[in-house]
Amino acid sequence: VYLLIVIISLCGLVGNGIVIWLLGFCIKRNAFSVYILNLASADFAFLLRNIMFVLVHLFDTDMSIYYWLMKECTYFFYLVSLSFLMAISLECCLSVLFPLWYKCHRLAHLSAIVCALIWGLSLSPAILRILCSHFVALTCYAAYLFYHLILFFVFSEVCVSSLILVIQVQGFSKKRQSSRIYVVISLTVILGLPFGVTLVNFAFSPSFSYSYNTSHICYLLSAVNSSVNPVIYFFVGRTRQQQGQKSLREVLQSALIDDAEQCEGHSVTSTGVGSSAVTLT
Repeated sequence: VYLLIVIISLCGLVGNGIVIWLLGFCIKRNAFSVYILNLASADFAFLLRNIMFVLVHLFDTDMSIYYWLMKECTYFFYLVSLSFLMAISLECCLSVLFPLWYKCHRLAHLSAIVCALIWGLSLSPAILRILCSHFVALTCYAAYLFYHLILFFVFSEVCVSSLILVIQVQGFSKKRQSSRIYVVISLTVILGLPFGVTLVNFAFSPSFSYSYNTSHICYLLSAVNSSVNPVIYFFVGRTRQQQGQKSLREVLQSALIDDAEQCEGHSVTSTGVGSSAVTLT
């Protein structure tokens, strides 16, 4: 299982690294690609943490401080990745439900501001957990409660906004094709839920015990979850670029432009007095 986790994590590092390089230096950014760039960065760091954790575990070194650091990194990057998906799904949800308001009132640099806030605010639970080690157990419990309340809110928002998007798109889209963003969010819910439940149980019940296989399956699913997004972009981009061979840059750009159009480039078609239908391009 460790070997499989390392192999998947290495593949994910390559895929997310390519996405970071292309979005950071080769492709003109839009509001949607800023979120994807930050999401890929968080997934890259999480996969790197997985590999380092496996190496330390295999060498069986007695480094309690290192295990503590790995645990904090796990909490941090898991929350960051989920928060970026929350931001993406929430923006798309607003653009579908309130298209005119969203187009007229959205701030020019909203994506960059939201990403900076996510990175900064995600550090606060980690700081609380560090400080709580110097105080009484009740304070420590409050810190864990604060973190997991945030986690529950973020995960709930992702699920609710995704459900709204699916209902709206299936109701108004003529093509009835699922976008990359819906696939990404759905896979995150499916693959990331077991890992999140394990974190919550372990945090609130330090004596919580789970089987050896359950632990490794959760880590394996989390590795797949952080590695699958670049694969989705690549294959969908290839599908849209069927006319001849295209470079990796053009393939990724095609996938990102399509998602940006679905979230931002929709049109509002009048269907009567006081009613309208949203058509996603």
